[in-house]
Amino acid sequence: NCKKSLVYICSDSLLTDEIWLIEATDAEALATISDLAEKRLEAKGEESITYSPVQYEVVQKAKTVTVGNYFALLVSPDVDQLEKIVNKAFGK
Repeated sequence: NCKKSLVYICSDSLLTDEIWLIEATDAEALATISDLAEKRLEAKGEESITYSPVQYEVVQKAKTVTVGNYFALLVSPDVDQLEKIVNKAFGK
């Protein structure tokens, strides 16, 4: 369960860019969301390796950020910059 969520998935099916920003209701929900994100990354990796080594690399460099009950999944060529922005927004 989550209190709030915002999910962006690139509409260009050839790009792997994806961002999840989620406030979980509690630690148990946060663990479930984290597990789902890991499964999502595995699937994106398996899919992208067959059509684009560049996009596969983007998926491999993906990051997750957890602060309290806040969770972010960041899949982007600009993942380092996004991580800084999310950490600041999450108060880290």
